[in-house]
Amino acid sequence: MCIRDSYRTAGRINEAITLGEQVTKQSEEFLGANHPTTLVAWGNLALSYRAVGRTDEAMALLKLTAASMDDQGNSDTQTRTLARMKERIAEWQRQDS
Repeated sequence: MCIRDSYRTAGRINEAITLGEQVTKQSEEFLGANHPTTLVAWGNLALSYRAVGRTDEAMALLKLTAASMDDQGNSDTQTRTLARMKERIAEWQRQDS
């Protein structure tokens, strides 16, 4: 578990979001927007956004992440992560309708 996840688990969600935004920015800068690490960081940030009611941002980011992962040849781990993201998108859509 990373510190961002620890913040989220401890209810320190705003700190988790700040850290998540920093991580995604740096990951994009150093690794690129389509790097698996960046995509996972985007997915985690989407979860944090959702936790504070930023549902539109969360959904948009999760959909972007899933679409980017879909465009790549994925490892087994990435394929499982993508499947979980798609399940979460469907779940959020059901909850929001």
